[in-house]
Amino acid sequence: LYGSQGQNGAILITTKRGVPGRVAVTYDGYYGIQSPTTMPKLVDAPQYMQMYNEGMINSGKPPLYSEDDIQQTIAGTDPVKYPNTDWQDVIVNKKAPITSHSVAVSGGNSLARFALNANYQYQEGMTPVTSSKKYNIRANTSVSLAKNFQVNMDLLAIRRNILLPNRTLGHDGTRLLEDVFRVPPT
Repeated sequence: LYGSQGQNGAILITTKRGVPGRVAVTYDGYYGIQSPTTMPKLVDAPQYMQMYNEGMINSGKPPLYSEDDIQQTIAGTDPVKYPNTDWQDVIVNKKAPITSHSVAVSGGNSLARFALNANYQYQEGMTPVTSSKKYNIRANTSVSLAKNFQVNMDLLAIRRNILLPNRTLGHDGTRLLEDVFRVPPT
């Protein structure tokens, strides 16, 4: 930490470097499941139809859905003609996997030291047609040319593949979650 107490202080962050001695190999990985913390409770199609009709009547207009339509939807006799769709169940993946794996190799001697790290990360989205794959490699090399003269050579390469649906809001947002709440269950 440099100048943290002063105005415009700077923070110095360094990555791991190899240390003299034998070669060390490490692995770190995890696998997990992502799920929404909470989702709002939505009305089903019959309740939506009744509420919509009530709103139409309150605004002086005739109801859109007949009582027969509502009863057919409740009975579930023809799910194509009288659907009762829970869009959260259809759209939101409540068990989306995420995984990451890293392998690091480091070592060297008093003259030269190295550290090499490779990482793969996959994250499936909680909405359809969304995922992220990331690959990165970091190589750090230190060479001591004299007692008080050291050369550091660092390399970082990152490749990221992000899959998003074509119904975007901008800023990498997606309208799919918005549609869950806007599209009626009928």
